[in-house]
Amino acid sequence: MRYLISDILITTSKVSLEEFEFVEERCGVFTRQEVFYCFKRTKSKKVSLYWVWQDKFQLIYIKGFVAMIENGLYVTDETQSEVEFVFYPSQVRNKKIKNISVTGEHKMIDNRFVDVHLTYLKEGSRSLTYPYFAQLIDMFSPKYDSLFYDRTDQGIDHCSGKEFCAFVHSNPNNTIRNKFFQFLCTYKKVNSYGKLLNNMGYILNIDWTSEKQIDLLSKHKFVLCFENTRDDNDYYITEKLINAKLSGSVPIYWGTSKCLEIFEEGSFLFLEKEDNSGFFKLLNEIKELDTNNEKYLRMKNKKLINAEKIKTMRNDFIKQKLNMILQ
Repeated sequence: MRYLISDILITTSKVSLEEFEFVEERCGVFTRQEVFYCFKRTKSKKVSLYWVWQDKFQLIYIKGFVAMIENGLYVTDETQSEVEFVFYPSQVRNKKIKNISVTGEHKMIDNRFVDVHLTYLKEGSRSLTYPYFAQLIDMFSPKYDSLFYDRTDQGIDHCSGKEFCAFVHSNPNNTIRNKFFQFLCTYKKVNSYGKLLNNMGYILNIDWTSEKQIDLLSKHKFVLCFENTRDDNDYYITEKLINAKLSGSVPIYWGTSKCLEIFEEGSFLFLEKEDNSGFFKLLNEIKELDTNNEKYLRMKNKKLINAEKIKTMRNDFIKQKLNMILQ
């Protein structure tokens, strides 16, 4: 068994470890063994994060991003840092070190302030394509692992007794999303649990990362999950589609058409055209699934993600390219 505390590694057996040197043998109160062994990291790169969200997932993100840096060691004192991950322009505190911007939203930090972008944009000389959905798949593994496999345990009984469609949004600025919600409600009621277009008599006070929200979505046949914005030239894809699919419902999605390249065909519904013809085409597809259990189950149970299609957006690839850029 091994425990890594700062740059000290504790083991229950004395072994040869690359990039660690043996320091001493101690009595085993810590490990409940008779003895344990201390190793010190021989080289490390000090990494800090300018973190603004004091939430329960802070440590998950810190661990995930620091692990991307070869021999990375997390430090809380940014004055000691050699590399810092930043999320907003105002967070660039030391221009003399390597600054890496991370974004899950449709915004960018000016190139003058950072060395590398982890972003939704296509890969470039100073940017790596690491959209928000891919960050979540990596950071929160194994939560999203089921998206890589067809469901085999959900049959006809998963079609009955469910509400028609869920909608959980708060941003009112996407007119396409607002219009399609109203349009779909002409067919059947869409349950709006968020602040936007709420029709449930109460506001759902559950964070999107909560298992309770996934459970709520799972009680519906469909989930209407439109992004805040769309640009067919990039990979701006957030948690909306993967959470809907994770719940076991059929996602009704709108966003970049790049999603059709990287996600499995026939695993979700997509609004391609934002005019009346596009609205009616999508509505007919929804109706067909809503009235045909066999077709509905086929889409519901099909995996969303082919690992090969997104391998250049995953942690291992990003880490390799990132460290090459930082050399």
